[in-house]
Amino acid sequence: MASASQNEQNDRHDAETKHTDSCRRSYWENFTHDAPAFILELKKLTGPITDIALAGGAAFGVGLLEPGLRIFITFFLFLHGRRMISFMRQIGERIAGARARRLLTVIGMTVKGVV
Repeated sequence: MASASQNEQNDRHDAETKHTDSCRRSYWENFTHDAPAFILELKKLTGPITDIALAGGAAFGVGLLEPGLRIFITFFLFLHGRRMISFMRQIGERIAGARARRLLTVIGMTVKGVV
């Protein structure tokens, strides 16, 4: 059986809940006839949602862009790879002289080892 103090606490809680509900109801009922105030209130509520949506969209876009660029670059490496290698050898020999072939071999072995 509930004691008198528990009954009083339950009654107080019920009264607070009813007061809160009536305040909340009257708050939103004020907007039924005031469209500009309603729009301003909606803008306050949708601001954080908009920020989250923009951040999520940006992350999604970057997630699509990076693999797309990788595929694009890989296509041209497969298409013109031999020409690019000979071009890199010519540039390397102009810059490093005789050491260029050894440096390119070390670079190639490093890339193969990492991949």
